[in-house]
Amino acid sequence: MTKAVVDTFPRVAAKESDAQTSRVGYQYFADQASGSMIQWPFANWCPAPGFDPRFRPWCAAGATGPRDIVVVVDVSGSMSTANRYQRSQHATEAILNTLVWKDFATIILFNSGIAAVYSDVLVPVTNKNRECMLKWLDEQNWKHGGTNFKVPIEKVFAVIEASVTAGKTSTCQRAVMFLTDGQAEFDEADFLQAQQKSSEWDTAWFTYALGSGVDTSVSKRLACDNKGIFYPVSDTADLTQIMAAYYAYSASGQASCSPSFSRYADANTAEILYAGCLPMLERTAYNSSLLGVACMDVNMLSSIDQLKAQPNLAWEQLTCEMSDVTKKCPHMHLTDCSLQKLWLQVSTESICGTGHSANAARVKTQKCPCLDRNCKDEESFVDEKGYFCDAWIGDDCSTAATEKWSYSQSFQAMLMQKSKLSCGLCELKGPCPYTVTEECASSTLSSSTCRACQSKVSGVGIDDRAMCCPGKAGTHAPKCAEATPHPPPPLDVLGQRPSLELPTR
Repeated sequence: MTKAVVDTFPRVAAKESDAQTSRVGYQYFADQASGSMIQWPFANWCPAPGFDPRFRPWCAAGATGPRDIVVVVDVSGSMSTANRYQRSQHATEAILNTLVWKDFATIILFNSGIAAVYSDVLVPVTNKNRECMLKWLDEQNWKHGGTNFKVPIEKVFAVIEASVTAGKTSTCQRAVMFLTDGQAEFDEADFLQAQQKSSEWDTAWFTYALGSGVDTSVSKRLACDNKGIFYPVSDTADLTQIMAAYYAYSASGQASCSPSFSRYADANTAEILYAGCLPMLERTAYNSSLLGVACMDVNMLSSIDQLKAQPNLAWEQLTCEMSDVTKKCPHMHLTDCSLQKLWLQVSTESICGTGHSANAARVKTQKCPCLDRNCKDEESFVDEKGYFCDAWIGDDCSTAATEKWSYSQSFQAMLMQKSKLSCGLCELKGPCPYTVTEECASSTLSSSTCRACQSKVSGVGIDDRAMCCPGKAGTHAPKCAEATPHPPPPLDVLGQRPSLELPTR
């Protein structure tokens, strides 16, 4: 596959890049299996020790759609064993470094109760917010007290519900990343409560049992009950690499036609670059897995100064469209069969149920069902509260008219008719009859396709400003010139902005 990528980059460059290569811009690919990276053009570059492209924001963001992430970490006294507390902090930092402006997140630290919470509602992971989160982690006590699972899990769902109510959500995939090295009282009623709440809020659990020989019964069942993956992590394993690779789960179950855009500073020239990225997936009758992520900088096509000088609000339109397509929720569908294959990719210990060895042999050769490709949403449909179809992905559309969502009965019926794919009403075909990846439909940019002009949009855009509508105020969003930027980071002692205001690749 590396050869195929290497052969493609020069051909694209010959067509799109200027002959003098006066514009700064790159093509690059991160291989999911090896962590290697290929780039055009060649550049002398010395990345920091431990650099792994798979855990850079452009790669993780390019592999998946927007996410709501709640990171829940055990900071009880037992975490001092084998320096587990240091490893768990580094892993939490690595997770934050895979998130970008389209994602929402918060952090809960627990021991015998709630030790600390970064925010009671999810926050968009802008560059500024990420730096604040990382600073907050450094200020916490990571090894004191006992262990209680019930209180932090109750807090998880309180945060999710408060965030949805306040509109502080991507409206897309929700996940809890739960790390512990201990065991605590957790009975059948607690498991059922967690399962009911996870189903209500469409939340997957990734659980990590840290330490050799620790009790894994609770952490494993939380993952098995709630569409997630259990990771046994020995005291010698690389916890950071294991936790930061969570996004491969989402990539395996989603369509890959929509690019994800990110903004970063070139490590060599400090030039601001805008990258468009897409995942490369291997889909066979037996498996679906992430091969890697390929990106190309918009700057290869034109300099940003030239784009900003174009008439008719062209730059505003382009940034709005880049933000829109990146924030759109991808249709994700993981059957039980697909989930079993993901468990097996981690380890036989991660397979839910009994008889791991026997299950492993069956899972490897099992052909999974897939959704009927002819079943689609009506892309132009906007609901009575201003949301497009994909905002309903993961939610139960049959409850739209209940007190939880407060839509009308007539709208609920219309929603289920026009949003069959997002509402999960498409027929499963098993085994999957398709042998090739579905072709992506081409699209063009126009004011009518900028969602901020038509519907509700949460969070910020690619420039860390509130989403806006080019040239005019939208129904739910301001005119772009009136959009409020997030305040810049405070000046440091030298009167300069911190160097991490924008990430490098």
